[in-house]
Amino acid sequence: MRLVLMVAVFNGSILSKQEYGLAALIALFVLLIIRASRSLTTQRLPALTAQSIAMLGVFAAPSIAALLVLGLLSGPGLLQAGLTGYGIVYRVCPWWPTGFALFGALASFGAAAAAAFLLSLTHVRFFWRQYRMPYAIFGAIAFAGGFSWVRYVSESFQTGSTALQIVNQLSHLQNVLLPAMWVTNVLFLRHSFQCLRDAWAGRVLDTEQAVQWLALGVGTGLAARGMFGGVLAQRTQTEQASWPVLTILGIYLLWVMIQRFFPPAPEARETGVRLLLVCLAGFAILRLAVGIGTVNAATFLKVETPYGTVSLYNKHGEGDIGKRVYEWISEQTTPDDLVLDVNYGGIVNLLCRRRSPIYSTQFVHFAPSDLVMQKDLELFKGRQPKFVIANNRPNLGSVYGPTAYTGCAFPALTWKLSQPAFDAAKSLPVISHIQAHYEPKASFGDIVIYGSRQIASH
Repeated sequence: MRLVLMVAVFNGSILSKQEYGLAALIALFVLLIIRASRSLTTQRLPALTAQSIAMLGVFAAPSIAALLVLGLLSGPGLLQAGLTGYGIVYRVCPWWPTGFALFGALASFGAAAAAAFLLSLTHVRFFWRQYRMPYAIFGAIAFAGGFSWVRYVSESFQTGSTALQIVNQLSHLQNVLLPAMWVTNVLFLRHSFQCLRDAWAGRVLDTEQAVQWLALGVGTGLAARGMFGGVLAQRTQTEQASWPVLTILGIYLLWVMIQRFFPPAPEARETGVRLLLVCLAGFAILRLAVGIGTVNAATFLKVETPYGTVSLYNKHGEGDIGKRVYEWISEQTTPDDLVLDVNYGGIVNLLCRRRSPIYSTQFVHFAPSDLVMQKDLELFKGRQPKFVIANNRPNLGSVYGPTAYTGCAFPALTWKLSQPAFDAAKSLPVISHIQAHYEPKASFGDIVIYGSRQIASH
């Protein structure tokens, strides 16, 4: 039963997102090495190797079978498109470092040092007597590191940011967990070297060592996708999928620091643990207050639909525009009519229960293959929608590729990326067809609703 559960979790991870798949592969590799190290005393290496390969086959077989079935049902071209993020993987390379991202990594290590130094202040006399000048140097590094981290995070501040927005950015898990991510990465490499060396030498990995290696590997895998940036960002960042694990690892690593470096007296270490718990409680209260403040500062517009009440974000009037678009489409169409939403939306299709005529549902950030774009055009021609929701921007608001200057610089070394990840000169065939055969029927703000030139609105 345990094996069945592990196989299910592994394949669910492999078939979901990149970071889950990488974490699952790392975890499986670590577990196979741990198992082998504990069996070397009773089994020979060739037999263990064969068993490990067989186990790998058992774990991978469901995913391979599922991908083969998907390939047969959809065709290899569409399967490849889905696996590569509809062209995104060919236009950005967030694992290739830039100088700016490396500075972020160093700043993150500095922030980790600052956290450790602040905890040490509860017993500053002990640490000064114990280490003297190295402790003073560590304090200077911690101060500079903490300042560098704040300076790095502040790069994301927008002009005119309010105090609430600044506090939100500084306390956001995406930034707060950067030190935990980079320390986890380094410790995983260190543990990997030590554990592989011990396993090769025939030494059995103890339980604590094995659990630490496994946890660090999972954390590294979950966070790896944003190590040196992202699809739309140039900053080193933690992925949302990694936040729970990195939070636990960050707390654990601070606890280990207290146990190893604080004075040996139990009461001294208890003081450090209490301070750590107080800091965690204070951080939780701060995030709760920021969340409440952010929600209270936001403005929402309630829209009554046949399927319930929906609240639309309306800080700048966008909710009011969305409501008017929804009401217009509801009045002008029936459930049998098709509606295409190009405007990075989909909410109108959902609320009105109007189907989309084509395969694609997003017209920015993706860089679909010619096969996908041609399939969309053929579907559109064969199932022409009554209306198309777009806007008055060039190409109806569609963009081929990620709308950011994060184009892959590999193998060049640069401080910041400067190449566009999008192709401004390329238009999607279905968009060109809409522009040639549809005309505006209504407009609400910057949203324009297009209809066939033979259809008159009423």
